[in-house]
Amino acid sequence: MDTTHENKELNLVVGGKNTHLLELLPLYEKIEDLKITILTKYSKYQPSTNRVKIKTIHKFKISKISTVYFFLKSFKELVEINKKEPIDVINIHSYYYDIISPLLMNYLFNIPLLLTTPTDFTTAQKEEFVSKPQSLFYRIAYYAWMKFFTKIVRRRKIIYIQAINEKIYRDLINFHFSKDNLIKMPNCISSKEYLRVKKDDHKAIVYGFLGRLLKSKNIRFLLRSFSKYISNYPNDKLFIFGKGPEEPYIKKFISDNNLEKTITFWGFLKSKFDIYKKIDVLIHPSFGEGFPMTILEANLTNTFVIASNVSGSKDIIDHKENGLLFNPYNENDLIEQLNYYKEHQNLLPQLLEKAKNKVLTNFDIEIEVNKIYSFLKSKL
Repeated sequence: MDTTHENKELNLVVGGKNTHLLELLPLYEKIEDLKITILTKYSKYQPSTNRVKIKTIHKFKISKISTVYFFLKSFKELVEINKKEPIDVINIHSYYYDIISPLLMNYLFNIPLLLTTPTDFTTAQKEEFVSKPQSLFYRIAYYAWMKFFTKIVRRRKIIYIQAINEKIYRDLINFHFSKDNLIKMPNCISSKEYLRVKKDDHKAIVYGFLGRLLKSKNIRFLLRSFSKYISNYPNDKLFIFGKGPEEPYIKKFISDNNLEKTITFWGFLKSKFDIYKKIDVLIHPSFGEGFPMTILEANLTNTFVIASNVSGSKDIIDHKENGLLFNPYNENDLIEQLNYYKEHQNLLPQLLEKAKNKVLTNFDIEIEVNKIYSFLKSKL
């Protein structure tokens, strides 16, 4: 192991607007030999120590011009940071266009990168095409970028990747990335506030969906399946929380099928704690995930989870041990799992306890911070 940095402050630059970063920062701040500069489009985070600095790059609406501006400005900021005090590593929570400036720093100044992948490559490619219509030019550009990423990045010995689920790790191995450059570490959660959530009293069982309203989240499948399920259990409810392009479809489906008393569209609620108070079961029907924080949150709030058997979700849920899994392409399978939940209420306390304990044991945020920090210290 290289001991160069054992007694030296580690100068880490983190890029992006990733919300998970806000949970990591307070714990990173406690590490005395770690200095962090956050380079982002916006941030409300208030550091408690001068070892953490926030650099905000202009507030703008998304457009081609502003994106080019961000490339140039972020690169300039990185160069200036590196001049004042050499950067030891840049951590970026993306492998899309956000990484262009860090990649330039990697090539020009030999600065190591730690890339945290937001989702697995196969699912990411599907999402680009099912979530919204794309032009032929965009599709060609996207596939060209993925070819570039997997071919060029894997050749760089000082580019490391945090694989946040088992499928991402296997994808990277299949793309011939060196195991020495990979750290298998999921996103974790700060549990204290979620453990305090107390459920609202209600007679009916309330199922819930929480997330971005995209086609890739498989909401239409959920609506069709639930409308069949309630023919046997008409008193049960489905609450939908979120915003996105699927909102008009959801409202129309509810109206066309006279389901106003059964399915309620709440829109976006700022407080997740208020959401988990209202629901008994989280249904997570996505076609694929990186590492779904909503499942971790649900498990900590005694909210039972019924999730699609896909990457990310199945890393957390053990079928019939701490939740239920279903095929996201088979409506009958989801209905079968909903029926299983209804018919096995006697097992619910132990299943919920197992779910909570798995999160606390394996996915507490301190585990993530310590593992990533130790990994970086061992490599740099």
